[in-house]
Amino acid sequence: DGGAMSDAFGAPTLINVSFSKNHAQRGGAIFSDDTEATLINVSFSLNTASNEGGAMYNINFGEAISISNSIFYGNTANGSVNSIATSNFGSAPFMTISYSYFDDASLSSDIVDGGNNLLSQADPFVDAANEDLQLVAFSTAIDAGDNSQNSSSEDAASNARNYDDIGVTDTGAGTAPIIDMGAFERQTDSEDNCPSDPIMLSVPETGTTDYITQAEITSTQSIESGAVVLYQAGTTITLSAGFHAKSGSTFTARIEDCAAQNSTEETIEERSEETNADKTAQALQVAVFPNPFSSTTNIQFHLAQAGDVVLTITDMNGKVVHQQQYLDLPNGEYQHQFEANHLPDGMYFLHIRSAEEQVVKQLIIQE
Repeated sequence: DGGAMSDAFGAPTLINVSFSKNHAQRGGAIFSDDTEATLINVSFSLNTASNEGGAMYNINFGEAISISNSIFYGNTANGSVNSIATSNFGSAPFMTISYSYFDDASLSSDIVDGGNNLLSQADPFVDAANEDLQLVAFSTAIDAGDNSQNSSSEDAASNARNYDDIGVTDTGAGTAPIIDMGAFERQTDSEDNCPSDPIMLSVPETGTTDYITQAEITSTQSIESGAVVLYQAGTTITLSAGFHAKSGSTFTARIEDCAAQNSTEETIEERSEETNADKTAQALQVAVFPNPFSSTTNIQFHLAQAGDVVLTITDMNGKVVHQQQYLDLPNGEYQHQFEANHLPDGMYFLHIRSAEEQVVKQLIIQE
């Protein structure tokens, strides 16, 4: 138990620490037994447990645990999102969490919500698969912590706390600059570099193109088989009569403020020059059938290179509705069955990420 750390009857304090890709039966990263622990600005990413507690498993007989300014993302137990699991033999909830970030939709009843926690959040990290746990531009974890919890002048990378990102609104506690959640403080401003004019689309799309604006997108175009298209608007995306994303295409639509592209990403022009041969050689190939579907669909992916794969499904608002992590897969063909009985009809997005790349596909649930 406890893939990285196991403690019994102690009182450890962890500040500016990260746990990534650890595994255990219980508590993928941390197992604690009647421990009075304090965790401040700790990042947990892609930790797994066979049974319970993808990030942490805690047994309590009366001690108290405090967590603040921390991030839990991509931690799974028995294949499902499950950051923290508890066995409480005391008389009351024993863990208090505040100003922290989760992809979990809810927290255990043994946890006292100390306020300002963010649930059902998107991936905040630059490249968690390669253990880069710096925060992406415009993450809701930026300037969202509680200054009073951390007096350290440096983060886990020995960079300065607290950096005031002028590109985001402060949502944390204290006087600016407000500390970020997680072990690493973002050191540059989130920049909005998107055009401000509305976009009207009608010509059939056959290539690889991103349509990005701060305003709105209205489309009657068809997305042809083989095309890879992104619509990203700051206010509204309207798919009018005539719009059609054909079988074999990859279409993504999202309402999101524009963020500066990561320097390691290819530009739109570079990606538009990708040849069919390059596509065939992609490390990650994905197919979904049937799609649209009413209750169950099969997600098939081909992994050309061995490694970890994270499968995430989000709704139109970016809320995570399903997540599955596969560790150390050999190269080959794999299939994942997705049950959608609990979800309303509508458009969803499948994100499959390996160490080399990410593929996004549209899912349609309809009766």
